[in-house]
Amino acid sequence: MSLAAFGVRKPVVANLVMFAIIGAGLIFGLGLRKEFFPEVSPSQVLITAPYPGAAPDEVEEALAVKIEDQIRDIDDVEEITSTVREGVAVVRIEFEEGVAIDAAVADVKREIDALQDLPDEADRIIVTKLEPNLPAISLSLYGDADERTMKSFLFAVRDDLESIPGMGDITISGVRIDEIRVEVRPGAMLRHGLSLPAISDRVAAAMAELPGGTVRGERSTLSIRAVGVDERAEEIRDLVVKASPGGQVVRLSDVATITDGFVDSDLKSRLNGEPAVSLTVFKVGDQDVVLIADLVKAYVKGRTGEDLELTMSERLRLTIAARGEDPRMLGSPEVSAISPRLAAWRLGHDRWLEAPPPGTLTTTTDLARFVVGRLDLLTRNALFGGLLVFATLVLLLNWRVSFWVAAGLVVSLLGTLAGMRATGVTLNLLTMFGLIVVIGILVDDAIVVAENIASRHERGEPALVAATRGTDQVAWPVVSTVLTTICAFLPLALIEGQIGDFLVWLPIVVACALSVSLIETLFILPVHMAHSLRSQDRARARGHDNVFTKVDRTMERAREGLFGNYIIPGYTRLLKVALEYRYISLAIALSIWMLSLGLIASGRVEFIFFETEDAETVDAQVQMPIGTPANVTDEVVRSLERAVLDIQSETGEIVSVFAQSGASSDINGEGNAANATHLGQLILARATARRSSGTSASASARSRASRACGSRA
Repeated sequence: MSLAAFGVRKPVVANLVMFAIIGAGLIFGLGLRKEFFPEVSPSQVLITAPYPGAAPDEVEEALAVKIEDQIRDIDDVEEITSTVREGVAVVRIEFEEGVAIDAAVADVKREIDALQDLPDEADRIIVTKLEPNLPAISLSLYGDADERTMKSFLFAVRDDLESIPGMGDITISGVRIDEIRVEVRPGAMLRHGLSLPAISDRVAAAMAELPGGTVRGERSTLSIRAVGVDERAEEIRDLVVKASPGGQVVRLSDVATITDGFVDSDLKSRLNGEPAVSLTVFKVGDQDVVLIADLVKAYVKGRTGEDLELTMSERLRLTIAARGEDPRMLGSPEVSAISPRLAAWRLGHDRWLEAPPPGTLTTTTDLARFVVGRLDLLTRNALFGGLLVFATLVLLLNWRVSFWVAAGLVVSLLGTLAGMRATGVTLNLLTMFGLIVVIGILVDDAIVVAENIASRHERGEPALVAATRGTDQVAWPVVSTVLTTICAFLPLALIEGQIGDFLVWLPIVVACALSVSLIETLFILPVHMAHSLRSQDRARARGHDNVFTKVDRTMERAREGLFGNYIIPGYTRLLKVALEYRYISLAIALSIWMLSLGLIASGRVEFIFFETEDAETVDAQVQMPIGTPANVTDEVVRSLERAVLDIQSETGEIVSVFAQSGASSDINGEGNAANATHLGQLILARATARRSSGTSASASARSRASRACGSRA
């Protein structure tokens, strides 16, 4: 018994399989984790050797050369790259494919620990594996508030975000480290008979925590420690630096001025021309990048007092949970269960009621929008593709074939999502590209099977017999077509290196989609076609013609007239000419083939692995000569910033301008950040809403910004 015959005889089983596929796709598939790109196994080790205050030549001679000589004999090393800057040396080791990166890190650490004759002033050398962390979204606070207030607010925001489940790693930039400054007054110091080393030793001793032994009891053993003074200016002022036998004491405030401040740093950051502090959330491990961005944006809306626009499902769940009461009275656990976005918004809104932000709080770089955009594209392609397939089939075939083929497309897509969940595939830019490509392939086999069933039924076979025999007649050609397509994509899984790590998921997605489509075509579709055609026969036998039957009969007559009077005769005449002048036909085919090869060989048809898209972010890197003072670098960055702000005021294409001097960061997450007085950076974000309607204006603004900054977009 064939698969089609079993399904036709047991339609309940086939329908249960179909509903199981649909349910699995809705439950498991729609919950697929979303990310930018598939996870890539790290193959690089990063060695960071700080040498504060040393010139690049001194850093190279004292650290970089010694490190390179020490690690040169490590096995399976493909390439060693060293970068030397003022005060630091960075050595990047790239290992061959297949090397266990954790074992490689251990080997490098062992070699680094064996280094001798290192400068005493050099800090500890750090060895880590290079795992690029892609930023999900950035949050900035800018305005005229004082630095202490802005820093305290941003740290409070970080604490709130870290308390939200599903949040990634958070890093803060643009803030300086706290510092307690003790400025000794020379006159007071000499008057009390003190020296600077004595004061320094007393302060260090008072702030140190020392072990005081243990106390053993009958039930437990307690460790005792001498706790140092709290690192606060008020506590340090009361430190006793000298005591006389008569009981007179000299406190630190008597000989020095103690103030709270910040470490003197050359780093300055601004957003839209105003001082700014920033916070960036990175996706870590198996976290959902779209969920992270949604949570941060919901929190920002609440923290700034804005209303959150709920989705339809969130409104429905909120209404059910409230049971007619005021939804605002729901507790935090209930809200978290209803919607993580709503819980994040409520957290921010509660903080806003306590104290509004001391400036403008906004999200600046939402990289998760690329994933959301590709998901929207996939949804639109599936929707419009299904509608176009249905419309095309209705014009060329009867409406029953069209309906069940289009329904099979939906079942196949949902089954593909469930199969991706079972195989551990995530929704990323590459797998979504595979889904978009495979949408057009899914309906081909269903069209062949459904049309063959309909043709046999029109020739007089009973509906159930036509469904069984029609499917069996083309079953093996359909299986061969599916296997051929899967095998055509399989070589992508054999590519080695990071490109292979990216592309290996594409054949898996194609295999899942075509496998589910094959089950739907050979098992589920014949059942629906059989019972649909049998219902049609019964209606005709009773003389009941519904609207669909009349429309289908009219379209059938129109199709027969179109194909019988125009298309088939025209095709027959063209075929006769091609067969009569077969050598000319063969010459035309060979000419087209040679022309195609010539276009590729001449370079007129270029090979581009990844097409460059219209960028929404301009990254301008400023590199002054090494040793340039921080104020000079900042002045250059300010001049570029003013030029870009002028463009922003004229065109409105640029929505945010982030500028920093004294540092340079990597917006691609590849770990190329650096701090130096000669470095600066501008990051421009242009409006996405006007992307389609204002392409020429966008290109003009982008080119003007690039000319002003001397950067690359």
